[in-house]
Amino acid sequence: MKKIIDKLKKYDYIIVSIIILIVVVITVFQTELDPTDNLWCYGNIYKLFTGKKLYSEVNTVQTHIFFVMGEMLFKLFGANYYTFMAYGICTMFIFYILLYQILRTLKIRKLLSVFGIVTIISISLLFLRCAPNYNTMGFVFIELGVLYNLKNKEKRKFDFLINAILIILSGFTLQKLGLSYIIGYTFCELYKNESKKQAIVNLLKTASMTIIILSIIVLVLNLQGNLDSFIDVCVLGVKEFISEVSIVSLIRIVCSAILAISFLFVLKKRKLVGKEFIQNAFMVLGFAVGTSIIVFPIINEYHSILANMLWMILLIYEFSIIIEALLSEKIILNLIYAVIIFTTLALLLKTLSLLIQPTEKQRINDKNNIFYGALISKEITDNIKNVEEYIRKQEQEGRDVKVLSTYAMLYTLELDINNWYFDEPLKGNMGLNGDQKMINYINSMKNGVLLVEDEEKSTYSCFQFTEEVRDYVEENYEYIESIENYKVYLINPVAEN
Repeated sequence: MKKIIDKLKKYDYIIVSIIILIVVVITVFQTELDPTDNLWCYGNIYKLFTGKKLYSEVNTVQTHIFFVMGEMLFKLFGANYYTFMAYGICTMFIFYILLYQILRTLKIRKLLSVFGIVTIISISLLFLRCAPNYNTMGFVFIELGVLYNLKNKEKRKFDFLINAILIILSGFTLQKLGLSYIIGYTFCELYKNESKKQAIVNLLKTASMTIIILSIIVLVLNLQGNLDSFIDVCVLGVKEFISEVSIVSLIRIVCSAILAISFLFVLKKRKLVGKEFIQNAFMVLGFAVGTSIIVFPIINEYHSILANMLWMILLIYEFSIIIEALLSEKIILNLIYAVIIFTTLALLLKTLSLLIQPTEKQRINDKNNIFYGALISKEITDNIKNVEEYIRKQEQEGRDVKVLSTYAMLYTLELDINNWYFDEPLKGNMGLNGDQKMINYINSMKNGVLLVEDEEKSTYSCFQFTEEVRDYVEENYEYIESIENYKVYLINPVAEN
């Protein structure tokens, strides 16, 4: 065992990188494409690639860095699902390796850091089934901020510029992460500067630079004719989000926060740690508090695990003090070695088991297919085929077809239908008064056919779905037939001559 441990200590970054890559690559490639975040993120990037305008034609409630970077990758490497998965693999590799770097920057022993990152990966495997994603990409900029501020406690000439850039990058990947960074950075300035006056000066300089960069971005959006749509969808429409509260997820993050804060104050009060530890801990604490807002307004397992990332880092940092005291005992040391090896092997075996699980899913190998490279179930394959045939038939008869469904991009991308906000008919994704906007649009359709998702027949359902629009259509327009998981309604038909 000693030889294994010595190799682990010597080549820790290489070994950790290999572990991360094995887990990330296999999990991402074995994740099925379904009508949730994976489809919506892929579809929105694809729509940008085909020339549609962000916000006005692509209703992403999130700010645009994630989507614009995805569009660039599609232009460089091809607009297909393989490129999309590669985007996810790169994002998640960086996400985890930066967390490991934070552990090492905190001067936690290599073995404990390896155990920490393996534990974090094991807890957060759910992320890899939603990769790539704007949440984890935005968190990468938060991690860079944590690292930069931990490594640069002394006053640096361009501190204000670097932190302002990271605020913009995190905020323009996901709005609330910009606020998360501001909260974390404020803690850092207050705890790394003995002079509160100097801390306030630094904060004001960073705020000024942030406003300057933000003003430039707003000017560019205005010149592109996209500013009004951006404000409508990314700012005004956010208040229409429907909240979802999982009590278990809420308890998870509250318990982590209470435990981490309590343990920190005990260590400080009993003087078990030095000034550097306290300073580092409070800087991580600041960013942990900031990133806790990720859970709102949708408090579910995914968001609570992401919000817990830096709380886990802080807890590992605090528990390392106790473990350091125990490492002098050989039996304890061997026990820790055994736990690290067992945890790592369990993670790898769980990941490798994905390759041998029996499944009816098939990889799309047709290079001309919009979803080339995606792993997709037979149920959805049949659904796509039947619905696309139906839509083509309706279009041949001169009807304007729209699909009100979370499944919509499965068909509208391939058929090149401008489905407007109907592609993601979710509360909060349609700007201010989104329901009324969609109702007005439906009322303005001529000789139209609207396929409305039938909740009872849909395998996947989203709590954010706009029930008001569905109810309005059912009450005011003629139902003519059903196809797959859709009810079909005739919208303002034109009388035949």
